[in-house]
Amino acid sequence: MNNIFERGSEWRKWDLHIHTKGTNKNDNFTSTDFNSFCVTLFKTALEKDIKAIGITDYFGIDNYKKVKGFVDNIDLSSGFNEQEIDNIKSIFLLPNVELRILPATGSGGLINIHCIFNPDATFLAKLENDFCASLEDSGGNKMNRAGFIALGKNSNASLDNDGAYKKGIEEFHLEPSKLIKLFKDKPELKENTIIAVSNSNSDGASALQEHYKLFENETGSLDAVRSNIYKLSDAIFSGNPSDREFFTGEKNGCAESLVINKCGSLKPCVHGSDAHCETKLFNPDENRFCWIKADLTFEGLKQILCEPKDRVKIQANKPEEKSGYHVIKAIEIDSDICKQNILLSSNLNTIIGGRSTGKSTLLKLIAYRINPSILDAKCEKEKEVDSFITGILPDAIKIIWQDDEENKGRDIEFFPQSHMYEIARDKEKKNKLIQDIVKEKDNENLIRNYEKFCADNKSTIQTNLDDLFELQANIDELTTTLKEKGDERGLRKEIENLQNKIKDSQQDNSFSEDELKQYEKLKEEILKLEQLQQKQEKDKNEITALKDEDLFDSSFSYKFNQLSELNSQAIQEIFASVRQKAIKEWQDKLSAKLTANDELLEEYKKEIQDKKASDSFKKGSSQLEHNKQYKELNERLAIENKKLAEIISLRQQIDKINAQKKELFEQTVQNHISFAAKIDELIRDFSLVHDDIEIKIEKIYRHDKCKELLTNFINLQSYGRKNFVDDWGGEYENNVKSKVENFLQDALENKITLKKHKEIKDLSKGLLTENWFSISYELTYQNDTFNKMSDGKKAFVILKLLLEFSHKECPILIDQPEDSLDNRAIYNELVAYLKQKKKSRQIILVTHNANIVVNADAEEVIVANQHGEDSKNQDDIKFQYITGSLENTKPIDANIDIVLKSQGIREHVCEILEGGTEAFKKRENKYAIGDAK
Repeated sequence: MNNIFERGSEWRKWDLHIHTKGTNKNDNFTSTDFNSFCVTLFKTALEKDIKAIGITDYFGIDNYKKVKGFVDNIDLSSGFNEQEIDNIKSIFLLPNVELRILPATGSGGLINIHCIFNPDATFLAKLENDFCASLEDSGGNKMNRAGFIALGKNSNASLDNDGAYKKGIEEFHLEPSKLIKLFKDKPELKENTIIAVSNSNSDGASALQEHYKLFENETGSLDAVRSNIYKLSDAIFSGNPSDREFFTGEKNGCAESLVINKCGSLKPCVHGSDAHCETKLFNPDENRFCWIKADLTFEGLKQILCEPKDRVKIQANKPEEKSGYHVIKAIEIDSDICKQNILLSSNLNTIIGGRSTGKSTLLKLIAYRINPSILDAKCEKEKEVDSFITGILPDAIKIIWQDDEENKGRDIEFFPQSHMYEIARDKEKKNKLIQDIVKEKDNENLIRNYEKFCADNKSTIQTNLDDLFELQANIDELTTTLKEKGDERGLRKEIENLQNKIKDSQQDNSFSEDELKQYEKLKEEILKLEQLQQKQEKDKNEITALKDEDLFDSSFSYKFNQLSELNSQAIQEIFASVRQKAIKEWQDKLSAKLTANDELLEEYKKEIQDKKASDSFKKGSSQLEHNKQYKELNERLAIENKKLAEIISLRQQIDKINAQKKELFEQTVQNHISFAAKIDELIRDFSLVHDDIEIKIEKIYRHDKCKELLTNFINLQSYGRKNFVDDWGGEYENNVKSKVENFLQDALENKITLKKHKEIKDLSKGLLTENWFSISYELTYQNDTFNKMSDGKKAFVILKLLLEFSHKECPILIDQPEDSLDNRAIYNELVAYLKQKKKSRQIILVTHNANIVVNADAEEVIVANQHGEDSKNQDDIKFQYITGSLENTKPIDANIDIVLKSQGIREHVCEILEGGTEAFKKRENKYAIGDAK
């Protein structure tokens, strides 16, 4: 079941431009012999972790053959240990023949073109005849040793063969037309060659003219030459970032179509160290290492032509690296129905196979082993989890993460078959998904602030209603007491009569008029002082009770739970300190106030005593004491005055409470209105846009819920009350303020008839603390509203919502996301999306669509097979899998019974997936591969 590259296409360092000791030009190597050079070469390669080397020389591959011979015969005597020898043998060697092409550049040099050949031995055996001996310069000298010697002696007849060979190498150059004709006449040669032109400003095509001139002008003779050279080439030898932008169509003003028109195709940029001495080996300028994501095969290297933007990067560090705890490295299964170690890519893994071959089963098995609850929750419609999954004991499955941890219950996202479609057609699930996304992406905390406002507002209204009903109860109680005290107008009339009678009763006294006035004045002052004394005594009791009240809401400290550990403790301490200080200050000031009140009471007592002890008062009391009529009338007057004072006090209390009630009433109405106002504010301020998806907020009135509450409380046996409930919706939505004011006033005055055992206070809280306007989300994609989309497009948009708006970096497991999408949508949207998303997150995906596998450029393809008469597995195991890359290709071998081993991954893709062959062609056509020549 094993193949060489089971993890599929991986990023590795390739150096495709390394010269060797004895190179035909500029040989600056100092090694004593070729073997010692090879030791230095491979030691440095191991140190730099180089996985592929293009052994380069001018006009020939002799030095490649010598390096290959060194590796083939390497043993412990070479100075490498067994592990190093194995590592050296795994390094992929390619022959790179460097040619010099006319016309001369502005600096007088020739253009360098590289031909990187398939290192297959059978092909290379024909290379001398089919390539070297088939090319000649303008003088008819062939591009082989004999031709170089002839060219050298033609220049200087006195040279010996070795000298003439060197001279011929120096002077040999080709015309582009001859190279173009050769590859056109020999398709097998072209199929096994990658042509890369240097783009340096000294020996490259760019030296002929700047990039922008090529793309802007078509008149110069050099333009056509340069364009032909680019069309001849498959790739560009350059580490310059601006070159990559040009030739991949990512430069402003140089779109893909323009580059294809001028250069024949989009071009990958490759790079090498161009070493001509030991110190330069695998040491590219500015650490611009060439990273290629491919198998270490010639077919792997050719993938950069199909994916020039994504399969090759020029940079110091490994591209697209993910955290070890966010990547599943392997799944090991050891059971009767499957025995296998399946390696996984850190990017896009696609699982393919015929019906019932174990594709979805493998995906579910990974999800189930990491987190069983995910599988249970996602598969609600299934009667039971697959027997394959539940039949395997937990100990028989290992999930190995990239950081070498095993069986960790780490976070994953698992989307079973039709999951996106089910969310799309379920409004509640869709809204819940959007709501979670909005909360996560709400950088300005608009939604959180709105929800906090609603919660706080509800609490405030509830407290206000408690206070309102308590104030109303106080008003009702005081009003009842006021009625019991009598009629104020009648009391005042009675007091006036008594005062007149008292005045008449004083005529027989031996008092002078002045003495009588003085006595009456003192008596009135004493009465006022006694009333003040009574009020102070009452307030003293109230203030004493207030001292024991807690100034702070006990639940206020719960708000600190929202703080992180960075600040929660500090804020708690600040609150405790402020609370302690405030309580102490409150109690101290109340104590001081009580002391001041006691002093006032003493003053009142003393003043009353002083007035009663005055001669005027004593004389009046003594004189009038014997006047029984006067005494009786005064006692009656005192009683009536006391009643009047109590009535006045009650009216003042009622007025004061009514003022509080009015303010609280208006505040409560305004608080309830602010629910709707806050949503309007949110609609105005909120908009979430990302990658053609826009989420906006709508306000929805929950009429049915509101009516349900009213129906549950109000007695509907009256036509008027029934109309009140039925009409509430329209009246409330159109004029919230008026409706709430009328209801609350009637509720406080108990004018609403309720069902038995229902309380008006409970109805008021239920109605006024609730926000009857809810948030709904309007979703658009590419200016198309969600409700107007096709089912397939809806499912795709849901997938984008699930992944694109997520901050997660964990693996994504998806079962057949292409369901309900047409081929155009799959290719134009889903494929492009997966290509982008796999760079940041590992994806493991089951699919039956060739476009997803091929055009999303899956790094790893996992082919599933269930054992059968016509589809045998090794050792008759029920389920088996083979893994590899799209570049893993091998024609079918009818003599091999084991179906997974009978052909390469590419052939499995073309056989299993409908349209597989067409998908590969479409992938090549996208970048005009094959059309450039």
